Amino acid sequence: MEILLLKIPFFLLLMIALFVPQNDGKVESKNILVVSIFGSKSMKQFYEPLLHALANRGHKITALTPFKSLKPNANIRDIIGTDMTEDEEFKKNNMFKMRMEGALMNPLSMTPILEKSCREFYKKEEIQEILNTKFDLILSTYTFNECGFGLIHKLGVPFILMHANVPMPFNNPTGVPFPLSYIPFPFFGFSDKMSFGQRFVNFGFANLFGLVDSLYRVSKMERIYRDALGDDIPGASEIARNVSLIFANSHFSVNYPRPTMPTLVEVGGMHCTEPKPLPQVSKHFDMYLIYQNLQYYKI
Repeated sequence: MEILLLKIPFFLLLMIALFVPQNDGKVESKNILVVSIFGSKSMKQFYEPLLHALANRGHKITALTPFKSLKPNANIRDIIGTDMTEDEEFKKNNMFKMRMEGALMNPLSMTPILEKSCREFYKKEEIQEILNTKFDLILSTYTFNECGFGLIHKLGVPFILMHANVPMPFNNPTGVPFPLSYIPFPFFGFSDKMSFGQRFVNFGFANLFGLVDSLYRVSKMERIYRDALGDDIPGASEIARNVSLIFANSHFSVNYPRPTMPTLVEVGGMHCTEPKPLPQVSKHFDMYLIYQNLQYYKI
């Protein structure tokens, strides 16, 4: 009798393997929405390989983005929004240029540009079409993209947030730790070996910046998506708490040691492709490039 009981599970597994239809490795096609209203080309390049991998497996991708896909794909539909990097105000306060020059960056200075782009986004005719479409999953960038959170909530499907880097300590409702006692705030030149004074400044400024950012920039984004979709939509922070997964364009080997959560997946390097052979150039050209770099970095 005992031998018979041991054989029953194996018999059941054998019947399932023989008679239950298999999908032969095929993936059921899903309808996926990408919400990335603001960002640079480098941010798009971070997650674009993921979109092409999903599209090549048969999934249908609708991407709200400022930039067209680099490679055409029959399963990817781009809905192009405003490229904020072309705005004259942005060119005057270009954060990327300021970072290279070592100048103090103030992301809040971009708020009027973000506000203008957000309003233009919700006026697009395709938004109504998207609201009437059934999606299975939403992929959304997080950095400065609270504008699209109203759309995420309205559609009511699982969503994944994609961070351009590690999650910041401010406006971070997803539960990813950022211990300011030893992890420097990105806007400072501190390391993880901070003095007491530096830790105090690091902690105080990060929390102050987060408070101002939430009351000033984020509140404006919330007002815009509520005007477009209804006053009953929660705040961006509450919406973000329902995230299913977080992709971070980072890797533990290039960041300071820090705790993470099971929902955080570091995908740094996802945008890398197979190496190509370097072009053959003259030695004079090589020396010219080296000289230019030395001049730029004042070495």
